[in-house]
Amino acid sequence: MAKKPKTAAPATVLDTLRDVLRRWEQPAGPDGFEGLIAQALATVSGYTFRLARSGAQFGRDAATPNAPFAIAMEAKRYTKSVPLEALAGKSSLAAFALADKVDLWVLAATVETSEPTEKMLEEILESAGVSLLNLDWAETGLPPLAVLLAAASAELLPWAQARLAPLDFAGFEKGLEFVAKHANFAVAEKQLLDALTSGSLGLDALRERNTAWIELRFADQQLAQQHFSQYLAPLDSTARSISRPVIQAELGRAFSVARADPEGRTLVAVLGGEGSGKSWAVAQWWVAQDPRPILLLSAGRIAEQLSPDDEPFDMLARLAALQDGHRDSNAIARWRRRLERWAAGNANNHKFVVFLDGLNETSGKAWASIIRVLLPVVRDLGGAIVATCREGYWDREIASRLSYVAVEKVSVGDYSDDEFSEVLALNAIPVSQIPDHLNGFMRTPRICALAITLLPTLQGIEDLSVERLLMEYWRARLRERGDLVGHGDDDFRELLIRHANAYRARPGTNFNRDEWRKRSGAAQRLDGRRLSDDLTDIEEGRFFDSKQNKYAFRPEALHFALGLLVADELNDAQGDGFELGEALEGIIDAVRGFDMLADILTAAIAIGSLDEDYPDACLAALVAGWMSLQNLTDNIYERLLPYTAAHPGPFLDAFEFRDLETDDGRFGSFLLFAQQRDEVATAIGERADRWLGSWCRSASNSGPSEERERRQRERDELIDTRLGELQHNERKWFDTNCPELPRAVGLGVVAAQHMAGRAQSTFARGIIAFSFAHRLAGDHRSPLDELAWAIRLNRIDFEATSAAVHREIEPFVVAEASPLAHAVAATALSFLGALADQQESERLKPMPVRRSRPDALEALDPTIILPEPTGGFQFAIDQIDPAAIWNHMSTTSEDYDLERSTSTLLRVDPARLTRFLDRVAATVTVRNDMPLRQLGWHLPWLSPLLSNETVTLVQGRLADLSNDPTLVPAGDAEFVLGMMVEGIMPRLEAGDQLDLLLSLPEDAPYYLRYNALARQFDPTDAAERLSTASSIGGHVLERTLLFLAAAPPAITDVLRDKIVACLADEHLGVAAAVAELVRKIDDAEIDDALLGLGSPDDSDRSWTANARRLAFAVAVARRNRDDLIDQVALEFLDWVAVHLPAARARLVCAVDMTIERLLQPVDASEPNDAMITLELGDSLGDTRINIKDRGENRSRPPEEALEALNADLADETGARFAERRRLLHEQFDRFLDNLEHEGARMLTVRPQTFGLKELAIENPVRHKGWIDQILAIEDEATLRKLQSFALVLAESYAVIDSTVASSLFAHVWKVDPIVTIVVGRAKLPLRTIALFRAARSEEIDNLRGLAFEQCKDDEAIERLVLAAEACNSRDWLDTFIARCAASLLAADQALAITSASFRTANPQSDEILARDWGDGFLGSASKAGRMRYDRARHANHWFQLAEHAKDYREIWRYMQLGIAAADRRSLINDDVLLIAEGRQMGGDVQQRLGNAANKASEDARKFLLGMRKPSPLMASLLIG
Repeated sequence: MAKKPKTAAPATVLDTLRDVLRRWEQPAGPDGFEGLIAQALATVSGYTFRLARSGAQFGRDAATPNAPFAIAMEAKRYTKSVPLEALAGKSSLAAFALADKVDLWVLAATVETSEPTEKMLEEILESAGVSLLNLDWAETGLPPLAVLLAAASAELLPWAQARLAPLDFAGFEKGLEFVAKHANFAVAEKQLLDALTSGSLGLDALRERNTAWIELRFADQQLAQQHFSQYLAPLDSTARSISRPVIQAELGRAFSVARADPEGRTLVAVLGGEGSGKSWAVAQWWVAQDPRPILLLSAGRIAEQLSPDDEPFDMLARLAALQDGHRDSNAIARWRRRLERWAAGNANNHKFVVFLDGLNETSGKAWASIIRVLLPVVRDLGGAIVATCREGYWDREIASRLSYVAVEKVSVGDYSDDEFSEVLALNAIPVSQIPDHLNGFMRTPRICALAITLLPTLQGIEDLSVERLLMEYWRARLRERGDLVGHGDDDFRELLIRHANAYRARPGTNFNRDEWRKRSGAAQRLDGRRLSDDLTDIEEGRFFDSKQNKYAFRPEALHFALGLLVADELNDAQGDGFELGEALEGIIDAVRGFDMLADILTAAIAIGSLDEDYPDACLAALVAGWMSLQNLTDNIYERLLPYTAAHPGPFLDAFEFRDLETDDGRFGSFLLFAQQRDEVATAIGERADRWLGSWCRSASNSGPSEERERRQRERDELIDTRLGELQHNERKWFDTNCPELPRAVGLGVVAAQHMAGRAQSTFARGIIAFSFAHRLAGDHRSPLDELAWAIRLNRIDFEATSAAVHREIEPFVVAEASPLAHAVAATALSFLGALADQQESERLKPMPVRRSRPDALEALDPTIILPEPTGGFQFAIDQIDPAAIWNHMSTTSEDYDLERSTSTLLRVDPARLTRFLDRVAATVTVRNDMPLRQLGWHLPWLSPLLSNETVTLVQGRLADLSNDPTLVPAGDAEFVLGMMVEGIMPRLEAGDQLDLLLSLPEDAPYYLRYNALARQFDPTDAAERLSTASSIGGHVLERTLLFLAAAPPAITDVLRDKIVACLADEHLGVAAAVAELVRKIDDAEIDDALLGLGSPDDSDRSWTANARRLAFAVAVARRNRDDLIDQVALEFLDWVAVHLPAARARLVCAVDMTIERLLQPVDASEPNDAMITLELGDSLGDTRINIKDRGENRSRPPEEALEALNADLADETGARFAERRRLLHEQFDRFLDNLEHEGARMLTVRPQTFGLKELAIENPVRHKGWIDQILAIEDEATLRKLQSFALVLAESYAVIDSTVASSLFAHVWKVDPIVTIVVGRAKLPLRTIALFRAARSEEIDNLRGLAFEQCKDDEAIERLVLAAEACNSRDWLDTFIARCAASLLAADQALAITSASFRTANPQSDEILARDWGDGFLGSASKAGRMRYDRARHANHWFQLAEHAKDYREIWRYMQLGIAAADRRSLINDDVLLIAEGRQMGGDVQQRLGNAANKASEDARKFLLGMRKPSPLMASLLIG
């Protein structure tokens, strides 16, 4: 070879090396460039390479001899880019000529091969089963060609030295030395050697192609279904599944165990129930691997490629060939060649996974043999077999046949709670919205995916049901599995019906799996489909579950299948001409004893509703049959909602012809609930006019038959007479709009309720039709009241409705109209309620004059002069035995007579009454047990009337009871002692009062009510008594301090020293009592002494510690001690922050903590029987918790409730009452303990009602952040915890931003709080107080008005009015009432009247209530309002007399008269409360005033706008 020196100096050693290669003298031949590359490949690979002769080289310059592993090589010197066309031709020729002969085609080039070119070459060669090794000159890193030459340098250098010029050889040698010493050479050399190794050649390329092929299908449900016969697409962004890490980890473990088995006898079996996600678990595990193993997948029809009669490599080769699209015999042979080579080469470092999916889906296939044959081969390939199968099929058909095979089982079950929540959240579905009956059913991943797929086609989750999912299940399987499923939709439906029929004949039937074909029409038809593969879906699918050699219905599927049977047989009965009601009775008779008839009929209704071809008459019959069932639960009613919405007509048909004997009214309520769906509302609306006008001739069927017949004759005659009065046009209108029914079924009631809360002008004709029906044949099922409320409270289109009604009645108001027509028009006009309409109504049909009944409360009216009592009346009171009064828990006739007579006697003969009551009190000495208890309960009321002798008697009996608690019923001794003390304390001086309290047993409670009765000591006496008590200590000192705290004396130096000394007492009760005294007095030295002791630890929740914390907080604020703010208890921090601005930073942190905690779940169940009310007084420490009984019998059946009521009435000893109170307190204490444990006791303490307004002004951004957090919450349970705090936040922020504040008010307004908070002595709800304390604005004013409009009874109106009065919002109230009174809406006018009647005396209320509002709706509101307003005047009159009276008996007399007439407004009257606080009156006066307020409010709760309030259902429809 001629040796030519190089002509240019390359830039680097590698450039010099490449330049030498490019200028190699000969391109071909043993001494040329081809020879160089062949020599290098031979050296590195160990194979012999023979150069091809010139001429037809068939795409290679050299090749190894034919062998199980053969290599061909093409070597080219290029100075520019690789010529694509030339290489494409050579590779194509090589692929054609060398297929099945060569495994590797090596391209050696002195330039870089571009990525597109390399990809194209790979595709051409891989089509013939040939791999590509590209040894080019890459521009980055070490060039692969240089690596090859350096790896063979020991043999190449002597060979090259003989063929290169010295200068070129020097460059060649230095280049190879440079490459060999490069830091990356070792890695590059190993990669080269691996590429030339038979055992791994092509595996990387296969993995890449395999990964791409699998990923493409895993990312597209359509492609997955096409290739795998299922939507196995975990990479599809629309996939409705989640990754399950626990299962993936278990799969990884099992796979590692199988791969590590040296004998290749270990199988990974992924087992689970139907639809549990077994295939998805394996697919998701594969997706999560890095790198992903080579996956050969048998699924769906691919399983046909596997047979135990074939060689294992043939089976695997077919699976591999399926993935590259070449499935001819040559392609399969090439794959076999590769697989055998890889197996022989021990490819253990390259993971293979042979995935046999759904063994159960090819029934009868010899899977055990196939697995046993494949296992060792797959092991030689470095992999393992993973198979999925249903557990029943595995145990029955495979497990016992797998001898000498170890099985690593991986169980795949339904979604756990966390997984279920995750998959729903992934699809934007809150798990809290899933009903309980669906929650469990949807845990199966396949069902869950189906449900999520269905949801976008439905109106909401409420339309999802078990029945709908079961109906769609088989259809979904057909769409997914295609022809692999033998039974079509109708076939499978028939299969279920036949199984259900067999079950009905023999309840509890387990079906023999060998006989399933007998119940399959498809199997008997023999139409060529492969039905045996359906067996697994039949015996252990969604509808059945296998049990040994039998299978049985799943519980939810049993209802569905029997529902199918019922629906199907009823349809057949209609076709045969049977009466459907009777036919249904016969059909369901056989299943009445199954204890699931309601579920069966619900399923039948679902099937009929969702089947467009199912006859309406059959569906209506099914609904009617369902309605006739007993003991239907609310839950099963709710399950009907989606079916009612899907096809409302038959449901309304069934309602029209329902059986009244079995109708409890709930189905009508259900229809009104269902009208939240537009389809149902529209359907009811279309029938409403007809329902309103419907009537019947039938009279009441009660009483003897002769009486019924007489009533019916009279009714028929009356109706005929009235019809005969109608003129021609009137009768025509009536016949058109008022259908006669065979019996009264109350259709009009539902129609009226349907109208509530919606526009009504379109129902004007129905209103007139009802008026006709009512005037003609009104009955006890008349919707008169419901319709009146619906129309009168119509604030949506009242004017349009009124105009429409007036148009409709025009023919009936003319003078020529019949009297019945006039009465019809009058009725319609009365519904409108306006004064002008009522006057016109009375013109058309004058109302009969009603006699006014004597007012039983005339004795309370000071303007009425009562007659002097008659002898008979005197005799009545004188004849009552004093010992017979107040002996029982219930009211006796003697008690009633006394109560009835009291007010009159107070007016006309008070002395007689006081003497009698004193005689009653004097019987204390002869009473025991319940009589003593009940008298003791009344003694505080009698206190001012007791003679000195009686007081002495009571004191003596009090001593007896102190020594012998058994004198009263068990558990009542402390209560009765307290009542007796309250009865005599007002009659004693301060010293005697304290002596009395100290004489009580040591363990007797010191009731806070005593504070209202304690008289004040002068400072000297106080110091002496405190000194004496200090020497004794304990409860004596505690009670002395508490007594002094109730009426604190003036502070002297001596008394100050005594108090300070008490601060050091270690007795907890003493410490609390002295703290209470310190709080009530304002003395700097005493405060400093208290502060020096510090505040008790917050963990101590005792009342004694709380009293000390409260006193400490007050002292910190009084003494401006900023340095002690951190010690102030959180519950008092807001109050301190008002006085000390420095405390506000800590208050901010406290608010943050409160919100953060209440946003989290609180594991503390609310008391079942106790309603908790937190009562906030006027001062910081005036807070108490009250427990009210929800009602012991509220949830019992009527019979049990009546029995319990009788037992209560017979409870002479009060034991039941005491036990009930014990139960309530036990539940409450447990609730408090749980809250404490949960760190959520802020639910039962006063919220931060102070200081927040200051925070809002100082830091509005932070304040709004708190509000935004609450506004973002939709969960009602969380809002219930936050409601009270949210109301205070809204109130305080209104001064900053009324729009935001009003949004927060509206967000929590209707939420029912866990603990109800009431404020002040009137006990007004915090929500109303907060709303009326908020700064006025248009938004706040609108909310106030809306609150009035949404009141469901007069009590709610009362509380709003009093809140406005108590919060100085009288100007707003004036404006609101004036606006309502001027409104054209009768509802607004009635609201003005009622609101005015609850106010304290004022000119506006005087004027509105003095107007003549007629006798109709407004007249009723006015009459009730005037009576209420006048009674309040009477009460105020008597209270004023009490204020000016001098004798305490006279004060008592006038107070009792005032209390008898009083209502809640008296509790916001400071003058009245001041009288009630008189020390000589007894602590019972305030309680009685509160009781009177409660009684008046309870009466108001029964009415709305002065009329009997609408039913709860009607109220919810009207107001929400």
